[in-house]
Amino acid sequence: MEHSHSQERKDEGSHFLLSPFCLMHHMAALRVEDGS
Repeated sequence: MEHSHSQERKDEGSHFLLSPFCLMHHMAALRVEDGS
């Protein structure tokens, strides 16, 4: 599991570049956490 998590974080930048929608969702989630 840890390996998979690390891999996901490593490709985080690439994933966002290929998925702007995912980036938008991520930013929205951060905003919710900040508000909370």
